[in-house]
Amino acid sequence: MEDTVSGATRRRAPPILRRRSTAKTTNVTADNPPPGQESLAQESPAVALSVKRLSEIDDDDGAPAYQSCRFCPIGQAVITKHLLKDGNRYYYAAGRAYEVNPFRCVKCPDANMFFDTSYQCRCGDGFALVGEPSMGEQTCLNKIPSLSTDFSAVTYRLSPESSSWTDKTVAIESLTFSHMYLKEASLCEYFEGADARGSTSCQALGNLCVLQMYDDLAVSCRQFHEVYQERDGGGYHGKIGWKRTLPWLIHRETTEDLETDRGIGMAMSFDEELQFKIAAYDLQGNFRGLRDLPADFFSFCATPNSRTNNLSRSSLQFRFGKKSVIENSCDLLDIVGSEMLFYDLFVVDTSNSCSGFVAGGECLHAVPIAIDNRQNDDGTGDDRDAYVRRFFLFDNVSGRTTNGLEIIRYAKFIELKVGMRTDAPDQIYPPRLVIRYAERPTAPWIDGGGNGLSVDLTFRTEFAMDTSKYWATMNVFIGLVSAAAVVLW
Repeated sequence: MEDTVSGATRRRAPPILRRRSTAKTTNVTADNPPPGQESLAQESPAVALSVKRLSEIDDDDGAPAYQSCRFCPIGQAVITKHLLKDGNRYYYAAGRAYEVNPFRCVKCPDANMFFDTSYQCRCGDGFALVGEPSMGEQTCLNKIPSLSTDFSAVTYRLSPESSSWTDKTVAIESLTFSHMYLKEASLCEYFEGADARGSTSCQALGNLCVLQMYDDLAVSCRQFHEVYQERDGGGYHGKIGWKRTLPWLIHRETTEDLETDRGIGMAMSFDEELQFKIAAYDLQGNFRGLRDLPADFFSFCATPNSRTNNLSRSSLQFRFGKKSVIENSCDLLDIVGSEMLFYDLFVVDTSNSCSGFVAGGECLHAVPIAIDNRQNDDGTGDDRDAYVRRFFLFDNVSGRTTNGLEIIRYAKFIELKVGMRTDAPDQIYPPRLVIRYAERPTAPWIDGGGNGLSVDLTFRTEFAMDTSKYWATMNVFIGLVSAAAVVLW
């Protein structure tokens, strides 16, 4: 069953869930939870809680006169001191913390949950409890995504400096993926309209693919690409690979077409500053706004007085024709507790004609992102996904396991490359951002006394002109002139 909402196909699935594969349909119940969530199955049908809360009754003057007991709605609870474990201030259920309050009826985190007689949150018939309570609030699902196994595995290719690890690659079971994937993938696949949570969930699913370094074999990326293929509405803002209800993750053009695009119409003078905009999203897919690129954006983890070339943290500018290099030292301990965000980068075209798209009255062109150590060679020789759109500066979420944060990833090298056109040296091709990530285990610098770990970061800008075609043309021209000279002689 399909319906169309604002140019996008939304899929409806009844409680008996559909898969697009040849597998049998799966009825999600408490006794048959989604794969990978078997531990959340209920051993027996749960009975909804029925309790009373205290209620203060006022006299005619509005002053408290006496207390009475009144029933809460079925399935809601009253949190009293006897529920707390020794020394705890809160009572926890389905990932939510509840304060003691005998006068208040409280609900479980999800509308399809209820408190049972053991004060645990349970899902109603036809729903299964998903998510990790240690990571946040759990959810009830009655529709599982097409790909619903092996989604929490994350593989890291550790930096050579990580001598404490004997293997070059390390695979972990990520709590972040275990907590988020089923919910976000389901809400994205069975899209309920641009105004519903599904649109944000598609952003979150895209973020999970970015965390997998766009690995085509990762479940989150496969799921995203499957949704992309089935979702209507291609060519959003006239851009190949962008669909209105999905994040624009990958450039679908060939590398040559992208690097030699002449869509940016503005003419630049020497030392004139390029303007950039950055769009930010949090891990859950919520849009955090579009703003000017801060001057210190790429010095995201700079130890004071560590920068070279006498550049202060606030003085970095993107001036046409000028190269710059900034080298920072960074204590990774400083970003362990920081909020991770995802970014889409744009350059502002100040010309009168706009072949990009307009946002906030400005013409924006996407800045392609090349991840230098991305594993994306599928053996086909097709380079249509060589450039991506979304990136991050550090990752302190995917490496989280039941043992805590085991691995952290950060942008070790960032280069902004701006190609100047040979046919019009005062104009540019789309700027490109090249990022090389490094991955480091957190032990022992987190657990070993909190001294941290200092690493080196580099950011540089480069303006260059490809003169190969120019000289090829000149060689042909010189050859023709020489031939003509011989004939005349």
